Amino acid sequence: MPTKIDNYKKYWNEVVELDYQDFMNAIDDVRKAFHCASSLFHMADWLYFGNKAYIDGRFTFTDRNGTVQPVNDEKTFANAVRDLCPDFELIRGVANAGKHLEIKKGKHAASPISAANTYVTAKGYGEGQYGTGPYGGTPRVVQEGPGDQDIELADLAKSIRDMWIELCKEHGFALK
Repeated sequence: MPTKIDNYKKYWNEVVELDYQDFMNAIDDVRKAFHCASSLFHMADWLYFGNKAYIDGRFTFTDRNGTVQPVNDEKTFANAVRDLCPDFELIRGVANAGKHLEIKKGKHAASPISAANTYVTAKGYGEGQYGTGPYGGTPRVVQEGPGDQDIELADLAKSIRDMWIELCKEHGFALK
């Protein structure tokens, strides 16, 4: 019998979690990084459609004019998630750049304008920042950041995965 991914729980367990683990096991693979970013970003769509009435009644976002608006579709839900977790805007940018190559600059300081802003690099032993990514020497995918402060995609992916787990727990959206 074929497996159908037809709800947010299945999407989380059969796509997001697998893409996340694939990337975390190969943090130097930009293809897996793009897949992971895309899955983490599109979780907003799946979660929205699985909980539309609840989300529409409880979530808001700030529009371009600075006005707070109620969520009314999957795009505005993604904006609400962005307002709750600014790094979500960065993962959205990485996902969209990986899909479209060139995109408009997002609201996050490190938002890409090109897929080329997400790349594989390695720092020498002792050059990496303490507490972020592997400690020097290991090739890994990074997002080009402002002022040469690149962002480890593994750290970003973990942050967004953790955010989804917490948001779902807080609002009673079961992931299993």
